[in-house]
Amino acid sequence: MALGQKIKTFSNSLLKSLTSPSYYSDVIKAPFSFSVKYFVALAILSSIILTLITTFQVAPKMRNDINNFLKQVVAQYPANLVLTMKSAKLSINQTTPYIVPFPKDLQQDKQTKQFKNLLVIAPNGTVGDLDKYKTMILVNSSNVLVKNQEEKLETYSLKQFPDGSFSKATLLQYLQKLQPMITLVVVVVSVAIFLFILLYNLVFRSIYLVIPAFIFWGVAKARSFELTFKQAVQIAAHAITLPILAECVFEAINFQIPLPLWYFFVHVIFGVVIIVVLSQNSKVHTTSNSAPTSANQ
Repeated sequence: MALGQKIKTFSNSLLKSLTSPSYYSDVIKAPFSFSVKYFVALAILSSIILTLITTFQVAPKMRNDINNFLKQVVAQYPANLVLTMKSAKLSINQTTPYIVPFPKDLQQDKQTKQFKNLLVIAPNGTVGDLDKYKTMILVNSSNVLVKNQEEKLETYSLKQFPDGSFSKATLLQYLQKLQPMITLVVVVVSVAIFLFILLYNLVFRSIYLVIPAFIFWGVAKARSFELTFKQAVQIAAHAITLPILAECVFEAINFQIPLPLWYFFVHVIFGVVIIVVLSQNSKVHTTSNSAPTSANQ
């Protein structure tokens, strides 16, 4: 079947699953694989819709947060400080030790409040100077010493850095080159959101279908309507169209329903209505078939 025909078949099934309880008589007559394919297509469609909605809601704030962070980095870098690397040795154009206090507008948690300074550059600095200057980071002529939040010491050699100079102007150039990466970050986050929602829909909700299917099967039994459990699952797989699309609409308008388990209740009520319609249609069909027989008698 061509892709265009598959899309047309899915669209037709989606519309009827949403608006025509009588359509479900065709659903339970169709192969189980038909309902499986429909559910998978519906899961993909809803995942795409919810991803787009979430991305449009989150992306602007994400961009602003990243740009504000980068601006803060630039603002905190001393205007006259020039770092020079040569033969794996660091030197600066300022008097040492050069101290960078923890920025007042940088929120510190309980573990980082022990530090008075964020960075100290001291060519002859040692491990003991971390406590002396109450700093999180100490840079000497050949190493970067960092005391992490668990108060464990981490050491990084300056040998991994190439020769050259680094200033505030250099920092601005690097950050300008990072701007296109912000878009990439948004794309990566969007893909991750899509995969998470899709996995949730395909795994969790496919398992969840068993619960309303069992209820539908019980209602059918109570109404003496012949329905296998597999057919009840098919009805559940198509009836979930209503709460899934409702969820997409509510997310789009940023409306939170204050009713717990509303999704489940909408699904079950819609499914029960379908069972009632099917059972009534079945009784009418049975009566119409038996009427001529009774008249002949």
